[in-house]
Amino acid sequence: LLRAIAMGLDMMSSSSSSDNNDALDHSPDYFVNLHNENNDAMRLLNYPPADENTGNRCKEHSDYGTLTLLLTDGVGGLEAYVDGAWRAVPYVEGGVVVNIGSILSEWTRQELKATLHRVAGPASVGISSV
Repeated sequence: LLRAIAMGLDMMSSSSSSDNNDALDHSPDYFVNLHNENNDAMRLLNYPPADENTGNRCKEHSDYGTLTLLLTDGVGGLEAYVDGAWRAVPYVEGGVVVNIGSILSEWTRQELKATLHRVAGPASVGISSV
């Protein structure tokens, strides 16, 4: 996945740009190499069912790492802050939601933005807290 991101950012040439101030390292393994220090983490989270009176189950935030992969079960609540509003992330059967983390956002000089998101409970859907 990290190589695919490098490819998407056109980091496949073997030489660096002549303007090193504005260019990312052009190695296709640039992001992979940044993970070679045994500094990875994996967390498993589960949000239990909520009743209609439950507010935000996880406050708005962006993830601190590189990537977050989310497997969803069709139960609503995951929202992303897009164009000044909270928008429900649609469920796609068998799909994986990929959030860009703050570290990857910094490594790409903000070309990829960290995803501000939350898990809204039924009582907070549509309420803006940003």
